[in-house]
Amino acid sequence: MNPDGWDTMISSALGADFPYFAAAGNHDLPVWGNYAAKLKQRWERVGAKCWGDVGLGNVCSFRGFTFIISGTGNPGYDPYGTNLINRGFSNYGGLWRVCLWHKNQHILQLGDKVDEVGWDYYTSCLNNGAIIVNGHEHSYSRSKEITAFNSTAPIYNEHTPIAVGSNSTFVVVSGVAGADVRICTGGKENNPWWAKTLCLPSFTTSGALVCVFNLNGNEREAYCYFKSVNREVLDSFYLVSQNGIDSYLSRTAPSPSSSSPSPDMSP
Repeated sequence: MNPDGWDTMISSALGADFPYFAAAGNHDLPVWGNYAAKLKQRWERVGAKCWGDVGLGNVCSFRGFTFIISGTGNPGYDPYGTNLINRGFSNYGGLWRVCLWHKNQHILQLGDKVDEVGWDYYTSCLNNGAIIVNGHEHSYSRSKEITAFNSTAPIYNEHTPIAVGSNSTFVVVSGVAGADVRICTGGKENNPWWAKTLCLPSFTTSGALVCVFNLNGNEREAYCYFKSVNREVLDSFYLVSQNGIDSYLSRTAPSPSSSSPSPDMSP
């Protein structure tokens, strides 16, 4: 846990003005205030419009993207619950919408992690047309297009490109950014809702998921790929956004600054 070193690493690789949005992980919580300060400074530098508790319960709007960032699954670190998701997307809109938190539900990861989030979070993001990005489990798993969640298996289809809009999304768990990679347990890698899985013993290194938006000048299209540190592309897929760009705030008031949230934003 080294917030200064973490921020320096990001700036060295990507630049001090690179827009970086992050949720608190369980190992980060003892010094999260220091991480949060670094994130807030970065958001202010790049002009992101953010409201709430940084990395624990906040909304950020940036260049057509809306991020809902939650501490769900960490008891005492989730101040607004699913109200944040529903009100945040209603107020801020966004052609591309992302729900970002660290923890998992058991069937939406490849290891032994138990249910720590709750299906209401996933369903709220699905209803609002948001991509769902998690970590925690030390493997990589990316779902097919999902149209409903339940406790036994998500409802999925084989559509490509994956549609991201009301009642259509996908889930990705990207937990191989540098720590030890773990094995898949119980044959979870064979669950039919997964489009791609990476874990021990076949995958032993680190990597990241990258998405290129505004593909070929079309703001509604994106191309995503997972690339290892060995420069191998191990997963790739296309997205299309079906979200509208209208929002409550665009109809009623200028976008709020990070220190002046809309009165209707507070859950």
